[in-house]
Amino acid sequence: MITAKMATHFFQSFELECDEVLVSKWMDKSQVGQDLKNNRNKIDEWDMYNFSDWLRVYGTAYEEGIDDQIQIARLSKEIELLKKEIAKLQQENYELVSELDILPF
Repeated sequence: MITAKMATHFFQSFELECDEVLVSKWMDKSQVGQDLKNNRNKIDEWDMYNFSDWLRVYGTAYEEGIDDQIQIARLSKEIELLKKEIAKLQQENYELVSELDILPF
């Protein structure tokens, strides 16, 4: 049986930024994590890759096991952030074009 503390130490030895709380959540929510926690006595690099993949989508609209309401809320937030980024980039583009004295299309 591998504990969250042992897994955290292993992941951090590969310079993966994580803490015991996140690793514990992964071990509770993912099949690989549950298998590691309950049935296995050895952790390897493939477990780290699985954790890294889970961590990449954790807290996003693409996280497995979230309900539709949460997914829609997260996607809406992402859309708002992207709209702000587009506006910022359009302003930056306008300023750069203005510096070159190029007429916009």
